[in-house]
Amino acid sequence: MSEQEFNWVDARAACSPAKVFTALFMGVKEDVRKMNALPPAAGQTFGADTNSSGQYFAAFREGDTNSLVEFTLRNDHIEIKTSNDAAPLAVTLTLDNEGKCKLRVNGSECLDQWQVRRMVLEELFFIR
Repeated sequence: MSEQEFNWVDARAACSPAKVFTALFMGVKEDVRKMNALPPAAGQTFGADTNSSGQYFAAFREGDTNSLVEFTLRNDHIEIKTSNDAAPLAVTLTLDNEGKCKLRVNGSECLDQWQVRRMVLEELFFIR
């Protein structure tokens, strides 16, 4: 019985900025839903919305224009800006050695989507 070789070319093509951007938006919307289902702390609620082009979305604390995390789809990466005035993060994509699509933030280690979402949303959700 021969082992079929992994098709890394197709896997990497499926690991595109546009596809991962869409998946990140769906994950952020689910994170917001889960936060809003928790007992509210001082009446805090959160939202997530996209623009009509589908190239931008944001997660935010409702009623606070300074509490915002912005995601923008660029040609070769995803840019994430947080409300803490830090430099924008550049998220690029790669395959790990198991063939899974992973995210690199500013060229760092390979992360799962949930880890990137936690990295950028934790302050918005839990630091008041």
